[in-house]
Amino acid sequence: EYLKETNELKVLEAYKSSQKVGEVYERQIKWLKLQREKLLRENDEITKKYKELKKAHKITNLSWERLQEENSQLVKGIREIEADFIRSKAKESEDILAKEESKHQSKDENHPPNLQKDSVQDVINKINDIIDSDSEMSQSKSSEYYKQEISNLNKIIDTLMTRLNPNSPEGSA
Repeated sequence: EYLKETNELKVLEAYKSSQKVGEVYERQIKWLKLQREKLLRENDEITKKYKELKKAHKITNLSWERLQEENSQLVKGIREIEADFIRSKAKESEDILAKEESKHQSKDENHPPNLQKDSVQDVINKINDIIDSDSEMSQSKSSEYYKQEISNLNKIIDTLMTRLNPNSPEGSA
């Protein structure tokens, strides 16, 4: 009978022990389920933020492309304005040279001026060459090129003016 009671006690203790282990496992399972739910919520939030960032990135790229296009249009507009300016200055110079030439011809028919029609045409051809080369130039070139060309054209115009009127202050320079 002692053995019977001992066995029953052992069985009872084992049963209680297994119940405690089961309770521990149940608590661990509940905790793991809570952790899983928490991680799923965090994953949903991260996915949502990722989608928002992806959308913002796409908008930023579109804005950047739009800015590049606007910059391209501005550069093109500046080049057109510079070309128009060069054309207008060349036209003004041509008009002035034509007036000066007609004055010299009326004053002194025996001594024609050193200026030849070809010189004015050279200026016009040079301007047209600049305008034509504009379409071939890449957008990366700055307006420094045009400033240099305008400077060169101004030197040519000064030279033409000197030829036209060698006694002027410009002629003595």
